[in-house]
Amino acid sequence: MVLIQRSPPYPLLEIPEIRDLISSYLSRKDCVLCIRVSRDWFQYFVRPIWKTIDFEKDAAAFSKVNSYVLTKYGGFISQAVNISVMDHLQTLQHSKINSLKLIKAQVLNSCLYQQILSDTIRRSEGSLQSINIFAESSDPDTLAEQRKHGKHFFNIADTISSPPKPSGEGCGLTALSLGRICISRESFSSLMERWDPATASTLLGATFGGLESCTLSAQVLAVSTVLGLITHQKSLTSLYITKTYGLTKFDVAQEDAALKDTQLVQWLYMIPRLCHRLQVLSLELFVCDINEIESHVWACADLRELRLRVKGLDSDQDIDMCLKQVRNQRRPYDLNMKKSQNSETIVTRVARHLLQFKHLKTVCLGTQVDMIVFKEE
Repeated sequence: MVLIQRSPPYPLLEIPEIRDLISSYLSRKDCVLCIRVSRDWFQYFVRPIWKTIDFEKDAAAFSKVNSYVLTKYGGFISQAVNISVMDHLQTLQHSKINSLKLIKAQVLNSCLYQQILSDTIRRSEGSLQSINIFAESSDPDTLAEQRKHGKHFFNIADTISSPPKPSGEGCGLTALSLGRICISRESFSSLMERWDPATASTLLGATFGGLESCTLSAQVLAVSTVLGLITHQKSLTSLYITKTYGLTKFDVAQEDAALKDTQLVQWLYMIPRLCHRLQVLSLELFVCDINEIESHVWACADLRELRLRVKGLDSDQDIDMCLKQVRNQRRPYDLNMKKSQNSETIVTRVARHLLQFKHLKTVCLGTQVDMIVFKEE
């Protein structure tokens, strides 16, 4: 049998879908060459040229672009990143640059700079999907020091809060990153379209939909917060409770009180019992009771990372022994096994609990992190 290879009826690059796919992989210089081929090629290769303006690389060249060119091509700009000085913002002040999808900008200690940055964001409010606003660290890098400098008080709430459009079109923003930006509870609530909710559970439960990951400071943790997290039991996959640095003496006392609140800890036990999609659980600031842990089955069978401390499992030697037992047991623990708790050590009981999770990879029991790998059955 003879195979005859047939040539396509016309070159592959004449197929619009192929040109569109290739354009996303070419450098800006190559795209410039491609747009000169024909008018048909122009529409596919012009967008990648203007898609991203990175001011760390493009500041000098972009500053030379005149208004006539921006009138023709400014609408193709969808990303403006590494904005850090007034000159960068000034070059973006053109009416055609109004469909940005991503903005990454540093906030300066200048009212004029912050106002122009706000105007730039508002001009693209219908298309923006990601905003990354940050300020340089202060010395020392503490919240108390940040409150002394205007660069940490960019009014993001007024910038992205706008009245509903007549068409009913909602905000397309999916990512908002604020680095070293001080924001009040009232401002944060207005971003979430609720004015200063009475409880944290209201904010977490009613405002967010399908919450998957949450990082909370132990200082602000309360029973109402935990209740708000539990309302997302069908979607929550990771939870981190972190320590807050740079606190005042009052804040430190408030955080210590939260860590020792027995009622709060009791509610924290409910999270792994109810949140069946949970994969990451970090509660290492709290000391948990093995009796409470064993009293109910944890629903998060797909748990992959666990960080917590257990009362009675305090020394490095006991923790090492516990992790060694887990490593030596290659099969997940059979929940139907009957053993007397009174005759077992804390080391064995914690190890048995960890062995329930066959996908568990990272474990921290207070003093170290160890990798636990199970053989697939």
